[in-house]
Amino acid sequence: MSLNSLNSDRVIGFEELNPQTNLTGRSHLEYGLLQKLFYAQPLSVRCLLEIQASLIVKAILNSTAGVDITLPNQVVWKSAASKQTKRLQIPVKLRSQSIKGKNHRLSFDDLIRFLDKSERSSESALSVYALLLRHAIGFYLTTNIMPSTLPNERVEKENYPQWLAFDYQNHLILDSIAEAQICIASLKQNLTIYEITSKVAPYFNREDHYRQKLNWLREQLINQGRALARYQTNQIIETIKKRASINSLNRGLNLSLPYFDDRTMEIKTYNFEVIPKGRIQFEPAYVWWVVREEQEKILMDKNLTQSTRNHLLLELKSLEEAFEDPEVSKFANRSFQQKKGLRNGIRTVRLAINAFTAKSFIKNR
Repeated sequence: MSLNSLNSDRVIGFEELNPQTNLTGRSHLEYGLLQKLFYAQPLSVRCLLEIQASLIVKAILNSTAGVDITLPNQVVWKSAASKQTKRLQIPVKLRSQSIKGKNHRLSFDDLIRFLDKSERSSESALSVYALLLRHAIGFYLTTNIMPSTLPNERVEKENYPQWLAFDYQNHLILDSIAEAQICIASLKQNLTIYEITSKVAPYFNREDHYRQKLNWLREQLINQGRALARYQTNQIIETIKKRASINSLNRGLNLSLPYFDDRTMEIKTYNFEVIPKGRIQFEPAYVWWVVREEQEKILMDKNLTQSTRNHLLLELKSLEEAFEDPEVSKFANRSFQQKKGLRNGIRTVRLAINAFTAKSFIKNR
């Protein structure tokens, strides 16, 4: 989508902007006001702004050293006080501009510095063009990295596959877990780019369409990240059961449980030991015992948000339920509060298994 494709009649009325004013704190600017200023430009200038916005953003994303742009001969400035349209000539010496990056790598910080400096220029025409370019870049960032309309609450596989790896029932809708990981990484990158808009053009923060898409991106990244963690946890459970069936877990077991941290917005792993290295025969109840202890630790972890804590607890709960033996657990549960610790757990579970086995043997005689 481009700015030129929008209906200019929907833009709110134009108000006075003083191009000589220090506009470093652009949060007071109005989205509609800059839209109106954009539409006051000739079509050739509007198209040039959109092309340059695209080139600059792509140059930053591709980590190029910089980008050169050529400014038009003039820009239009409309004074609300006099209600007259002025054509501001851009001096020839200022029409060639270079946006360079530090250490030969262009960044959004470099772009912001360039725009800030240009807006403070004593040349009104350059200041106005910098305002227009900032707006065009903000619009490009918020409309070209995701669909112009948000998907419905229920998303089928053929709709928006570039945004979702799991459906709303947590079913994988891509062909592999590797594709799901790439999809979620792309979703995070898009969220990061979208959030940059608030730095490049802070006034976008007050627009409903911006906040709606930003909230949707955050929500989907969290939901998709948690769905991936649950999927991988189920894979871990199946792997443990498969290896236990062929007695390949008798020399120790450490688990790295995936979970999505909604504070850092990334997948992390929660690592813990189930069986120490050595010759200890694996029993499913060992997992049950250790997972119960880990749940208590998570409840006390203040480094996690409440929602992340609940998510991780559900992951651990699925492990607990997958390896719980009701009869053995009943014996071992009596000692859980008094005999915590990995080795105590192994000893207690072993005693519980022996006790349950002896009880079953006597009962069946």
